[in-house]
Amino acid sequence: MKVLVCKQSTSFIEPCCAQPTNIKPSLYVFSSDVWAIYALLRKHSIQSDYVELEPLHESDDFSIFESYSHIIYFTPFPRTVDQLQYMRSITEKAKKHANVVVIARDMGFGCAMLSQGHIACDVLVTAFDTSAAVSALMEEGFFAKKNDSPQRLLGNEDIRTFDFTHEAASFLDVLEDVERYDYRSLPAMEKQRSLSAGSGCSHGCTYCLSRCTPWRVVKPAQLAKEIAYWDSMPLYLFHNELFHKRDWLEEFIHEMSHFQPNKRMLSLGRIDSMYRCIDLLPDLANLGLKSYSIGLESANEKILKSMKKSKNEIWKLNKLFEEADRLGIELNCNILLGMPDEDNTSMLETFEFVKNYKKTLNITLLMPLPTTPVYEELLQLGILGAESMDVYRFVSTFQNINDNVPHVRTKHLSCDEVMEWHRMFMKVRNSYAPKFQKLNA
Repeated sequence: MKVLVCKQSTSFIEPCCAQPTNIKPSLYVFSSDVWAIYALLRKHSIQSDYVELEPLHESDDFSIFESYSHIIYFTPFPRTVDQLQYMRSITEKAKKHANVVVIARDMGFGCAMLSQGHIACDVLVTAFDTSAAVSALMEEGFFAKKNDSPQRLLGNEDIRTFDFTHEAASFLDVLEDVERYDYRSLPAMEKQRSLSAGSGCSHGCTYCLSRCTPWRVVKPAQLAKEIAYWDSMPLYLFHNELFHKRDWLEEFIHEMSHFQPNKRMLSLGRIDSMYRCIDLLPDLANLGLKSYSIGLESANEKILKSMKKSKNEIWKLNKLFEEADRLGIELNCNILLGMPDEDNTSMLETFEFVKNYKKTLNITLLMPLPTTPVYEELLQLGILGAESMDVYRFVSTFQNINDNVPHVRTKHLSCDEVMEWHRMFMKVRNSYAPKFQKLNA
């Protein structure tokens, strides 16, 4: 028995907050979650190899799959029809030769991905803690023999819950293999090197797939060593809630103090959690935290309440701005438009905030993801129909969402009205954020 661990070379896999982004990096993208699984298999003496799959061409037969009994394929959720077809083609080719485990941020579709034939596999892993999921498969002997059991889903509810700190296998254990790939070719781009600090979020944001999932995090000493390996290379430090546990954060700062500061780290999280630890920001700035994305989402209390983000208080955000400016940390504020209760009043209130904000902003349109409360609400309102669970139709509908094309109306606003508001938001943002546009071009 021999296992191949693989992903598409240009994709990163770490699960982050629910509204997916369309990252288009060049060459190889490092993703620590994938390498951790490879290291985990090797740690348990399971014969395995790792490969970065190049973009698919029609002539590719992927004969490499013939040499393996089991294949673990990491894939992000397809953002376009072409990507959906790529995922299907890869898994079909792999399934001809081996038992296939697909690890995917499936964006809430779960079994629909299997039943509609978009993935050819034996196990579809949608659990956020991929190490725990693969550990569960190892314990049942999945990789010890060929399997002919029915397709199945392995979700968050199907794996054991570990302590909030756990020592995962690390890419540092397999550096000889890691260094076969050039993960340093884009020295200014954090997202060429994504480093997972853990997974899960205990909060209940209504649009988010990771809501109310166990918060797990890598032990501070291990994470500090992984960051130090990259020297001064910029990193995207992934966790939905990096500031959630103050004692962990303090220990992480202590462990990081043993190494030279990283040149630039980008991360993300919540306003209320970050504010609770505002006194730790100077230490984090000294260690290399240069950019942090926080989700305000809306300046309107009614909309924030509908999202279950009532703790997003503007006065806390203003305090964070002041401290971040003093320390040279760039705060990127996320705004989410198009929640079901959105109306002209709520849009105007958020718009006035954006006009006065004059900081880096991400303006995002709602993508209602199946299984989330906001998706269920839109179904009940009749704004979405049962056909929205068709994966092909969903991808076809939302593949242009980053091109500023809204596809869902609200209770009070038509699609055209949402579109007009979005144009106004983008016009204001772009008027004072030329630097941000260049960075994200």
